[in-house]
Amino acid sequence: MLPRTNSHNGSSEERKNPDIKIPKIQPVEQGEPLAELAQGLVGKFIDEFGNILDWDGTVLGSVEGDLPAMVGRPVSESGEIFDNAGEVVGYVSENHTRPKLKDLEGGLRIDGDGNIYNKEGKIVGKMNGPSPEEGEGGSGQHKANEGGKSQDAGKANEETPGPSEVYLDVKSTHDGIQLIIKIPTVFKKGN
Repeated sequence: MLPRTNSHNGSSEERKNPDIKIPKIQPVEQGEPLAELAQGLVGKFIDEFGNILDWDGTVLGSVEGDLPAMVGRPVSESGEIFDNAGEVVGYVSENHTRPKLKDLEGGLRIDGDGNIYNKEGKIVGKMNGPSPEEGEGGSGQHKANEGGKSQDAGKANEETPGPSEVYLDVKSTHDGIQLIIKIPTVFKKGN
């Protein structure tokens, strides 16, 4: 048998493995900055499924990252989620609260609140409500045959069914519960 030799060359110092450094979580490249994606979600909390919840449990969005470390943590203004030590453990990946945008002329888009957005998604204006002479058309064109209608604007039309005419019938049968709802509708005749 060969004698065992010490590979440390006589030094009593033990070698340690280098410390493992885990890089910070960086979001996958997105089309928009996290701060914009997180609008309306700041201060909302994360549940155990990675959903961002409103106070009543409504899912407002979702997050990605270290899920166990994010549970119960709020969304920051930057769109990141921080743990107790202040380290980034995740980020907002989806926001369901933002309104859908409709296309306008010239590459502009509008949301349900009347905000007008440019091609980059920045708010560039606000749509005003219709003026009194425009009515509910909103297109800027005057409606034809509107002269006599303004006098009767506040009165109910006798031909139009009212909400009191909604019919609701609930029956319990051997097969289950039967629910019948009849809601009157009115179709305007073409002139």
